[in-house]
Amino acid sequence: MAAEALAAEGHDGVLRPVCISPEAFVRDHLLANRPALLDPACTGIDEWAARRQWATTDGRVDIAALRALCEALGDPEVPVERTLHGTGPEADERCTETARLSSYLRDWASGTLACCSGAGAGTTGARTSTAYLKDWHYARAAAARGLPLAYAVPPHFADDWLNPWAEAAADDFRFAYLGPAGSGTAVHHDVLRSCSWSANVAGVKQWVLWPPGSEAPLRAGREALLEHVWDDQSWRLPDAQHAAVLAARRSALHAVQRPGQAMFVPAGWYHAVRNATDCVSINHNWCNAADIQGVAAFVAGRAAEVRAALADVRPGAGPAAFDDGPAWRAHCATVLRLDAGTDLEGLKRLLRVGKERGRAGLCYVPAEASAARVGAAQATLRSARRADAEAGGGSGPESPGLAGTAPRDVGAPLAAVEVLVGGCHLDDDDGSMVEPGTGLAAEPAGDDSEQPSPSVRTST
Repeated sequence: MAAEALAAEGHDGVLRPVCISPEAFVRDHLLANRPALLDPACTGIDEWAARRQWATTDGRVDIAALRALCEALGDPEVPVERTLHGTGPEADERCTETARLSSYLRDWASGTLACCSGAGAGTTGARTSTAYLKDWHYARAAAARGLPLAYAVPPHFADDWLNPWAEAAADDFRFAYLGPAGSGTAVHHDVLRSCSWSANVAGVKQWVLWPPGSEAPLRAGREALLEHVWDDQSWRLPDAQHAAVLAARRSALHAVQRPGQAMFVPAGWYHAVRNATDCVSINHNWCNAADIQGVAAFVAGRAAEVRAALADVRPGAGPAAFDDGPAWRAHCATVLRLDAGTDLEGLKRLLRVGKERGRAGLCYVPAEASAARVGAAQATLRSARRADAEAGGGSGPESPGLAGTAPRDVGAPLAAVEVLVGGCHLDDDDGSMVEPGTGLAAEPAGDDSEQPSPSVRTST
């Protein structure tokens, strides 16, 4: 949904909690690519064990309960992002390290996760620092210890292709975030141009979100903008960006998320998050037929950019070039996985996960919308694979499709397997969609709101 459409509806730029059914959520938010702040009365989040055990009765973080969780999980190593916040024209300085959960909780209880440091400490010119435990695979840690999850996915978000796809490579996109007041996540959109949901277990968060199509100043001056999205301090930015940044602020949506509420961030929406108080949240990245068209366009677009960037080592390009096309294509696929999170073969497998879930009756996007968007994704994949083959001079190795995993050789072509997904059949041999009973390829459907955005792999 574009900023103009929001303004035309008379939207005042503030997201407020709503209590709606999963069906209404799919119709009015998922398919419309529109954010939602969901009340716990419709999601069941207040019934989570995490809400009862990790939060006090008034919604604050219970550090003692988190220490008990730490002990039950065997004191795991967790990722911690440390940020030294700029006070002038300089950008924030960020680094990620690992720490024991017990050590992080000890520092949190002592109040040392957020403090002033460096020259000017104790004055208005002091640089503040925060430490944020983010992108922790809590679900994986609980499973490794044989412990039940302390939460359940709300029914609104249950049609998820992304995590079953990732689990095939022993990965997932299910995270816990823990951090003090003042910590947060810089401006980004979500991995693979997927959707995300974030449920507050304890504490209060502030959000700012930009619709696709209004994020140009964020891309142009992203590093300078990161520490200025909350305050009217754009004078710190270069003059050429000042007016554009002010326009971006006017096109943004703002929200305050309270304990038990769940934020839905649609595909391609840039957003930033700040913890107004100490916070604990559960966050998932996910996708399904509603946004698979944009995921496919994102991966295909990045594949074309990688091929262009590596054209100087393409076979025949010069003395440093690869000896043959398949080796060059394999190298392109490796770079693409590191850059975008998957490659074209991984995208093919993601579509196959959707096919399998459709066969099992687990997809809830209406048939007409599913057929159009999955059909467009299949067409994009088919075109991208053709371009890849032509650029590399023939077929090459198939890869698992997730970053950090080694490519493997292709065996015999897969037998054609058709299954009905959203009113259309998927044909595994050539990636086409076939209308049932016709044998005709479905026409891809365009959607201006589903255009891909540049990749920043930070999660919500």
